[in-house]
Amino acid sequence: MEEWLTEQEAAEWIKVPVEDLHQAVSRGDLPVLKIGMQVRLSRTSLITHAGAAAIAPNPSAGTAARRTVDSDEGVDGRVVAPASLTWLDALTVGEPFEHHWPAKGGSYAEQYPHSWAGRVRVESTEMIVKIGRSTGAERNDGKARLTVLFDNYPMAEFMPTADGSGWASLIKPDGRHTVAPGDPIPGVYRRASTLPYQIATGMKGPGRPTGVALVIAEDDRDSAVYHAAARWLGKRGKAF
Repeated sequence: MEEWLTEQEAAEWIKVPVEDLHQAVSRGDLPVLKIGMQVRLSRTSLITHAGAAAIAPNPSAGTAARRTVDSDEGVDGRVVAPASLTWLDALTVGEPFEHHWPAKGGSYAEQYPHSWAGRVRVESTEMIVKIGRSTGAERNDGKARLTVLFDNYPMAEFMPTADGSGWASLIKPDGRHTVAPGDPIPGVYRRASTLPYQIATGMKGPGRPTGVALVIAEDDRDSAVYHAAARWLGKRGKAF
């Protein structure tokens, strides 16, 4: 059964100031149910729309998890390519492959029956890019995964969003540590949609990441590559 929230409850759930969410509702950026003078928002619509809706920050409000918005470019849900990245070969459909992940007592092989391959240069390093979409059959949670590999090394992993319409991956400016709610988000994500990871994926509870996640459309593979490139640069202390 669908759960309906007040503006206050919705703001607390997605971790934005209630004033910002109220402004988004007033502009019509978020779908609502109106009962007389009362407004209710569904959890499903918040997952679907909150990452893409322009919830403009109120300068007087406290810090909260929100994506950055470039006033000139607006928001289209996509990651901006790092300045040092150049495409050498565009992504094309590739062959199925498997990747071995470490596991207790050894490793396990994850099958990627759907793949895309290309080639990029990041700074002066040329790398083969491979994107694989698994079925989740080998995972304990049964969830599919989208993985971006540079020269066969996994640089970024995406989990399906809670509504199944896209992918979510943690933002790690230095390649290791996640962006906490309220922290600045790197500029390459200025046009992208972001949400707290647990809200974006619906995966909650102890041991689940609590940082901010990039949310991309199901077929937005370029943004997945740019996100992986940002990870690659961050691991090396490079600006992106």
